[in-house]
Amino acid sequence: MHQLPPAQPGMRESEVETPALILDLDAFEFNLDTMARMVAGVSARLRPHAKTHKSPVVANLQMRRGAIGQCVQKVAEAEVMAWGGVEDILVTNQIVDPRKLARLAALSRIAQVALCVDSPEHVSLLEAAARTAGVRMSVLVEIDVGSRRCGVPAGEEAVGLARLIAGSRHLAFAGLQAYHGAAQHLRSAVERREAIGKA
Repeated sequence: MHQLPPAQPGMRESEVETPALILDLDAFEFNLDTMARMVAGVSARLRPHAKTHKSPVVANLQMRRGAIGQCVQKVAEAEVMAWGGVEDILVTNQIVDPRKLARLAALSRIAQVALCVDSPEHVSLLEAAARTAGVRMSVLVEIDVGSRRCGVPAGEEAVGLARLIAGSRHLAFAGLQAYHGAAQHLRSAVERREAIGKA
């Protein structure tokens, strides 16, 4: 049986079945177009983080405007995106549970799924999951740029992880990941620029 969406245009707020994603379409489309313009003509590529909207519909609209894929934080978010037609997904978190790694490896049969690592043990777990699933997965080495939350220092440790990944039959070294989340909470552009420059 077809299930009706929890909200439809014209509904009163009290009629909306929650949870529901409700958008001001004019503002939403303005934001989509603004982000697309910001990266047009530069070497940067846009990969929005779907942990905010959790919607493959929104993700596909972003990609129609030039985004190369989506970032997600959790395995379930990756599954929703892949099943919703998103073909390029980066898990911006270290997933270490073997069951969750098996789900990501299986998902790699229908989408390009990449994830971050910050330890040799994690590489081994991921290698085992990819081998069992019969897939080859893209892996990024996470660099700690000052958050002290995850990642390895730039230098020998990062190079060692990259070599370990590159030497794997079921993993492919896809680059580096770094996230300076604290910078988004700095008020002025000067403060943000300085913090990012140090990172």
